[in-house]
Amino acid sequence: MDTELTLYNTEASLFQGSYDYAAGTSSYGADLRNKSQLGDHGVTYGMDYRHDEGEFSAPGESYKDVGHVTGLYVQDHYQLTDYLMLSAGTRYDWYQLDEGLSGRSYSESGLSPNLGFSLDATDRLNLHGGWARAIRGPQLKELYLMDTYSYDPDIKEEVADNYELGAIYRYGNLTLTTTAFVSHIDDVVGRSSGMITNLGDLKTRGFTAGIGYDWERVSASLSYSQARPELDGEPLSDGNMGIGTSIGDTWVANLDFQPVDSVDLGWTGRVSERLTTVADGYSEKPGFGVHDVYARWRPLAGDQLTLSLTVNNLFDKQYLDHATYADPLDITAGLPEAGRDIRLGAAYRF
Repeated sequence: MDTELTLYNTEASLFQGSYDYAAGTSSYGADLRNKSQLGDHGVTYGMDYRHDEGEFSAPGESYKDVGHVTGLYVQDHYQLTDYLMLSAGTRYDWYQLDEGLSGRSYSESGLSPNLGFSLDATDRLNLHGGWARAIRGPQLKELYLMDTYSYDPDIKEEVADNYELGAIYRYGNLTLTTTAFVSHIDDVVGRSSGMITNLGDLKTRGFTAGIGYDWERVSASLSYSQARPELDGEPLSDGNMGIGTSIGDTWVANLDFQPVDSVDLGWTGRVSERLTTVADGYSEKPGFGVHDVYARWRPLAGDQLTLSLTVNNLFDKQYLDHATYADPLDITAGLPEAGRDIRLGAAYRF
């Protein structure tokens, strides 16, 4: 028996002073799972539950949505040979949403299966891939839409098919990785004509690639990612709230240095390229670059005490992340990312 229980509770709120609008959301839930080894099969099974509440208030009005989802799941990893591992699993989910604006209740349920493999083609090359199908029923809306948009009474659940194929190549201290993916969501849910309804088909194609090298006390890596989400052939925009948006190609570089056994130093640089492929009527998104650094010191034997210093956005860059709603004329426009963020930390292990 290898049982694990996770409990969580989160809350967030936002106040728009110019219009006296307030909105907030809270979630709590649990995940209970167990792992068993049955011969060459490693099986994980369990159940999870999540309860969500969203509230919106403006002068003279207030609305509240309440939703929850319960799921049962099982996942099997089967070591077929010394070189090939297969995986298969499924989960069944029950969705329920009570909407404050319309007073209606919605419910959906369904099965979400998956298949995967991992093949050591040679001592240096690993190939991996898989397919997964997932359903999603109605969930909490964007909080600032709760007073104007209600769910379509005939709304259908979203069904997503996700495909992935990747490779990892290792030669000495060198590691190369690449992964390509395609995601296709039928009946994706979003805003249309004053209602939250099924809009069409959302397809996303993309890939990631990376290179890393380790020396005795220094490691370095560089990764690149690209994704192209399209709704019925049109690039996603910031106006597709509740679905997603388009972001520029992203580069991430890491450099880690351990001058002595008790000290770690590091730097991360992230560059998002200018996004030029945009939907009609939307502006291009400017690129940006951000740098983070850290230092950690473990002065006691056994690494019981760790002292850390982290500086995020080292050069105090003001920018809007590409995934932020960015229309400056809209009252729901996103906020710029945090400026220079300096953090001191201490952790002690008993």
